[in-house]
Amino acid sequence: MTCGISAVADEQVRQFLETTGAGMLCGLVLVQRARPVSLAIVERFGIRHESPQALLLRDGRVVWHASHWRVTAPALRDALRAATSPV
Repeated sequence: MTCGISAVADEQVRQFLETTGAGMLCGLVLVQRARPVSLAIVERFGIRHESPQALLLRDGRVVWHASHWRVTAPALRDALRAATSPV
């Protein structure tokens, strides 16, 4: 990664996974190395690509996404809580 914002977002995601995300499936797409994968994500989910970006999926659908400075461990925890709370 060559972007400072991406490095901070990566650290936030790692912190989230260590404290909250046990058992979650998580993937990382390095856009510079896997542009076709990034384009496939855009096409499948209809979410405009921004980097860094976090997507939370449930049942094959994006239920939350954020980019840049909004990718934080607390935001991920809140999104996960909202996505898994009974309606």
